[in-house]
Amino acid sequence: MNGGDVAYRYIMRHSCWIAVAIASATASADGLHVTLASDTSDTHVVMVDHPADTSGNTVLVAWDHVVGKIDTGAMVFRRERGTDEVRYFAIGGHGPFSIIDRGRHALSAGTSVPVFDLVTDDPAHPAALRVVAGQTIDVPALIARYETFEHVVASGGRTAVDTAIAAQVAKTTKACGHAPAADVAWDPFKKAGKLELASQAVAVYEALELLCADADYRKAVGKLTKLHVAYRADGALDLAVTGTTLSATVSATSFDPREIARTWLHDNL
Repeated sequence: MNGGDVAYRYIMRHSCWIAVAIASATASADGLHVTLASDTSDTHVVMVDHPADTSGNTVLVAWDHVVGKIDTGAMVFRRERGTDEVRYFAIGGHGPFSIIDRGRHALSAGTSVPVFDLVTDDPAHPAALRVVAGQTIDVPALIARYETFEHVVASGGRTAVDTAIAAQVAKTTKACGHAPAADVAWDPFKKAGKLELASQAVAVYEALELLCADADYRKAVGKLTKLHVAYRADGALDLAVTGTTLSATVSATSFDPREIARTWLHDNL
């Protein structure tokens, strides 16, 4: 099952969240907290400054009814400020769209509201999305949606992580004919009280599964004997191959691990 399917199942199980919590709020002076809607389609995009990253450049984004391969989902985007616009790109480079704030406004029910551009595979024809004002966003539910989409375990400790890894190893083995053995360095995770972060190994295994659609990558994956998973306090997902060992170092801010892993493995495996 791909990330889009998982997200869809999550939405079906939590339909009340779609009706209520994904409602939106206007941007406040101290951060981004908006829902964007289209006047010509059912597209909705929710954007909130990520509470786990105080840099001010990381935004949690969820979307529904966006035209493309992944019509619904949730990822973490990076904010890039330019001279006359602000751009938002998915961390890892595999987002289905980007968002651009060019400082434009439009009238909505007699009120001037910001308008953002949603850019998919046709940059010359972005879709205009206006800010919907006066409602609230359920940030914990948004985080849970992201965790579901990225297959990140939020609770349950080592048992839950081991179960999630084993399930994905089985899928990777089926797709690749082989999967490297999981080797998690548990002590640093336990000492930091962050056992669940080791579940990002699932994203790495899924990235390997996706690459095995190509015969050359399937052959390269077949040479890996171990996936070593280590912890660090902060920073993006770090990957390396030494001999037959693929190493992954994860943290609380290694966002979009499946997309980061997919990009890195595609370029380096």
